[in-house]
Amino acid sequence: MIDLSQFRDDLKDIWMIDEESSSSNVYLLDGGKTLIDAGNLVNISDKIEEKFDTAKIERIFLTHGHFENIGGLIDILGKCSPVIYMHRADFIWAKLGNFNMKEVLSQQKNVKLRLIEDTQRFDLNNFSITAIYTPGHTPGSVCYADFDKGLLFSGHTVLRSEPDNWYVANVDPATGNKKLLLESITRLLNWNFEVLLPSHTAPDLFNANEQIKAAFLAIDSSLSDDDLCWMHLAAQLADRKRFNEAYEIYKYILQMDKKNSAAMLSMAFVELELGKFSEALKHFDDILKIKADKLVIKGKVAALAALGKTEEAEKLINRFHL
Repeated sequence: MIDLSQFRDDLKDIWMIDEESSSSNVYLLDGGKTLIDAGNLVNISDKIEEKFDTAKIERIFLTHGHFENIGGLIDILGKCSPVIYMHRADFIWAKLGNFNMKEVLSQQKNVKLRLIEDTQRFDLNNFSITAIYTPGHTPGSVCYADFDKGLLFSGHTVLRSEPDNWYVANVDPATGNKKLLLESITRLLNWNFEVLLPSHTAPDLFNANEQIKAAFLAIDSSLSDDDLCWMHLAAQLADRKRFNEAYEIYKYILQMDKKNSAAMLSMAFVELELGKFSEALKHFDDILKIKADKLVIKGKVAALAALGKTEEAEKLINRFHL
């Protein structure tokens, strides 16, 4: 069992049972009273007992219904009577062993199932956990976030990638949907996370946002033109007023293709937001050499006005009846 606080002091009271064979990562919080996923080890309770008392587990949050995430419930429920949280869309098809999960849980004394809702919040001793419904990998996939701490327990929605080894968040062939997965990953761009704690692959304790963006690119590139996925990501970031990140992506696109007028135009408007008025003006002028439309001219007017060049701005306004 790994104590994550050895890597970061602010991850105190988060322990991880590392994935192995067909078992997911399992995260233990609040002195072992709370689990994120249950893994799929027949002796998972022995792993827990290395540090905590299994009998004191109070709640288990499940990210989705695949066997590698829920199979360990069979062992755990023999030692304690927790509340199990799961989304309805996965509960209806999930199985424990060869049996329907609903049937198995109905035979367990004092075990309570709670069907989780999007944005549902749980205030624990040291954490405040919010459920984020993220269908795609499965129809009932859920991430769990502690917004105050910048933590995201991402299940199988976002996995950790390395520059030379990308792990794509795939979809269940029977119940998953790649377009829904992209929408869910896009939704995760609404927040700034620092720590990624996935159900597979190693955690990323410093670059969760970069992992979410990598997941977006991986899925979007499989649905559209590879070159467009960078444009799509930059646009999503700009829509969320994450202008510095959008700027860096547009800069990367233009390094690869200096004549990409769409990227140049989008970058110019982002530069306006960042106060890079001279750079924006240059980009608007470069685009006007190719085409002159009112959107580009309005952008140039805004750049000129911001630079105090009011006479030039007024001439353009009058000339093009803006």
